[in-house]
Amino acid sequence: MASYEKVKQQIREDERYKLTDDQVLNQASVLLANIVFESKRKPWYMYVTALGNHIDWLYTHSIDVALLSLMMAMESGVSQELLWDLGVGGILHDVGKLLIPKKIIQKRTDLSDIEKEILQQHCELGVECTVDSAFPILSQDIIAQHHERLDGSGYPNQLQEGQINEYVKIVMIADAFDTITAGRPYRKTVGVEEALAYLEDQEGAFSRKYLEILKNILVRA
Repeated sequence: MASYEKVKQQIREDERYKLTDDQVLNQASVLLANIVFESKRKPWYMYVTALGNHIDWLYTHSIDVALLSLMMAMESGVSQELLWDLGVGGILHDVGKLLIPKKIIQKRTDLSDIEKEILQQHCELGVECTVDSAFPILSQDIIAQHHERLDGSGYPNQLQEGQINEYVKIVMIADAFDTITAGRPYRKTVGVEEALAYLEDQEGAFSRKYLEILKNILVRA
């Protein structure tokens, strides 16, 4: 697994964070470092380690999603206790992908319909493989719901706004934003402002409140 010092260096060099308030970024980074290392005492730490040894970009994505989520949550006034649970869920939101064949996750061309169905199982697989690990409720909800959408267009259960944990609405934006801006083997990268505009155009899918908070964090005047 990449050391957290290496990850912090990547954060400092990441162009997406160049306009971010240093205090917000540093506070989220410190909390995330504490979550990562203090989790060594928790039964779910094996999953953090497994992600770190699985696919490099998947681990980096997990760290990015946790970091973005924590910054948004801090700016939203979320309590310290819930910040911890949200950070754990952010790091492990894609833990179910450990059970998806690498050839699907790393495929450089469009997925077939069957491959898409298999990939989408990672939410339910993540819940199943962590159910006995004493996860906080919020962390469990993040794993289960981060691909749901407020208008019911997401997966795996087509939940609607009132059925989705309030704080998962933060992580679903962080996940979508990082996926678009960090790039994938099968997709080019997109700039911060273009990615934010794209998410805003998905009318009804994402929380406007949390999108505005992310915009204020990343695109400061």
